[in-house]
Amino acid sequence: MVKNFEAESCVSADCLIQFLGQKWMIPIIYLFYEHNILRYNQIIKTLEMSPKTLSERLKALTDMGIVDKKIFNEIPPHVEYTLTEKGKKLSDIFGTIESWAETYNHNIIKPKILEE
Repeated sequence: MVKNFEAESCVSADCLIQFLGQKWMIPIIYLFYEHNILRYNQIIKTLEMSPKTLSERLKALTDMGIVDKKIFNEIPPHVEYTLTEKGKKLSDIFGTIESWAETYNHNIIKPKILEE
């Protein structure tokens, strides 16, 4: 179940952390950081997540102005998702995280993968 976040109520770092702390949010944003433009099925295949959960997360990210959804009127029709400027600024944290990990990777403990 996706928590309901209103854009005007997310003014603190705590609220943003709660929003991003929802399952799959960080991996989805990180995937955009790495690839810029993605289609729905690319995300599904890469992250191996359920379509329902991805739809919920993409809607939340779109509603928050972090991801933009572009619908192409072609045959067959397709949709592409990209980070907005706001989303790109947010995804900049991954560069900092990567730099930190390279510096301190010898102290990082690999987490056990939790099943859904």
